[in-house]
Amino acid sequence: MSILQAQQQDTGYPVRWPLPFPVEDFLVRAAELAVWVASDDEVVVGHVALTDVAPGWEAQGWTTGTGLPASALAAVSVIFVDPTTAGRGVGSALLRTAVDHARSLGRTPVLDVVSESTRAVALYARHGWRVVGRARPPWLPRERNPLLLMALLDGEGTVGRMSSALTERARELDTAHAATDLRGRFRLPAGTVYLDGNSLGALPAGVAEAVADVVHRQWGNDLIASWNDADWWGAPTRVGDRIGALVGAAPGQVVCTDSTSVNLYKAVVAASRMRPGRRVVLTDPDSFPTDLYVTDAAARDAGLVVERVSPVDAVARMAEVGDDLVLASYSSVDYRTGELWDLPAITRATHDVGALACWDLCHSAGVLEVGLDAHEADLAVGCGYKYLNGGPGAPAFLYVAHRHQDDFDQPLAGWNGHATPFAMAPDYVPAPGITRGRVGTPPLLGMLALEAALAAYDGVEIAAARARSLSLTGYFLECLDVLLPELEVATPREPERRGSQVSVRHPQAYAVVQALIARDVVGDFRESDIVRLGFAPLYLTHGDVLRAAEHLRAVVEAREYERDEFRVRGTVT
Repeated sequence: MSILQAQQQDTGYPVRWPLPFPVEDFLVRAAELAVWVASDDEVVVGHVALTDVAPGWEAQGWTTGTGLPASALAAVSVIFVDPTTAGRGVGSALLRTAVDHARSLGRTPVLDVVSESTRAVALYARHGWRVVGRARPPWLPRERNPLLLMALLDGEGTVGRMSSALTERARELDTAHAATDLRGRFRLPAGTVYLDGNSLGALPAGVAEAVADVVHRQWGNDLIASWNDADWWGAPTRVGDRIGALVGAAPGQVVCTDSTSVNLYKAVVAASRMRPGRRVVLTDPDSFPTDLYVTDAAARDAGLVVERVSPVDAVARMAEVGDDLVLASYSSVDYRTGELWDLPAITRATHDVGALACWDLCHSAGVLEVGLDAHEADLAVGCGYKYLNGGPGAPAFLYVAHRHQDDFDQPLAGWNGHATPFAMAPDYVPAPGITRGRVGTPPLLGMLALEAALAAYDGVEIAAARARSLSLTGYFLECLDVLLPELEVATPREPERRGSQVSVRHPQAYAVVQALIARDVVGDFRESDIVRLGFAPLYLTHGDVLRAAEHLRAVVEAREYERDEFRVRGTVT
């Protein structure tokens, strides 16, 4: 049943009714009136589409915000709400009706707003409408005080053509990638476009229930027996193998343990012991700071020298250092720009001089075909709370290739990594295999939450996730080229050089991000001028991407980043 039919049946309200203002004062002529009606709590609201817009549009001054001539406007939507319905959700229901209608036509709304309510304007923005003006026409009676929107649905003008083309493109891409649309496996707030999965992944369905089971049954009821009955003890290697499958590592080479920082310290010191007599460690000067801090600290403790060399220059520098090179320690993806570095080439160059390669996979695991085994990587570390969606503070992971495990002499000798931990022997003997990468008792609540979160990848080929990721980021770049061509893109455009994020530069980047968040488009900021947007392929659509780009354009064009509330920095930025 159509909305109109439901309205007629349930309310008996007439299909056509007098508008709260003379339509001849609004437009010189309208060749056709089409009416859609939505009902919410027995309150009727209307959506009236006026087509065949004449030059009288310009006479009323409604082109001020868009700068478009009347010839660019093929259809206008007028939405009005009786003020007695305020706060009853009617406006939201009405907007959904209008937005759905526009999108069913393959068009993207661009609108003008008449409202004295900033809350209403924010509501419209959250539904993906571009606010371009807020003036009140003199012919609109104050006592009626409706909320009025004029939406450009399509037309021969540039904006209309661009929006229609991008909407159609989003629809085509979402159809092509329908098999990897796994939004149903996640719990995301309605109306939010979440582009910060490269900082904290979304909550997968089933995680809350799994953690509740751990707390109430395994811990609350079964108590200490769960170390055996629920195999708490085996969780680090069990979860490690699950992560290993996503980064191209055969079973028995990944252990879920500690934090990325701690695991990197283990890797650097162990590498020095595996290549005695060598002194030099190479790392990227633009690495995430903890990698720099930890590498420097581990080098001091191991008597090594750290050289900060860009991945671009790493291969040449390795050849120069030669047999004095201990380790090349790099991130697979630049955390700020999203540039994907050449893991296979850098690893080969490291081996050419007899050294080892360690990779930070924090921005790669779950979205890239890393191929640790295929490319003969030696060591790797990564976190569990970004694209793996393990939750805040989720434990990290450590990879040690099978061929190195007997020689992996890590500096943090703890009882969980002992060959016979419950023998309580006074002297440390490392456990065989990857288990020697463990140190102390693992944080089981976080680890088992991560294990439940990894179920979101069940049945997912990482190659398919990568293909969807590239499609999302590539389409976002298309949107930027159309909607914000002047914005500087920091991320490489070549697919083979791009991770699963797109970063753009803006001198007020922090405030831009805050303005986007106010519009329910959540990204993050990195010093000094990076707006960083992560595209987690499992729960984002190309439609989401288009909405994000439209909101970004609205923020930049309206200079919303200049508002004081968006400049105040919290502790976590």
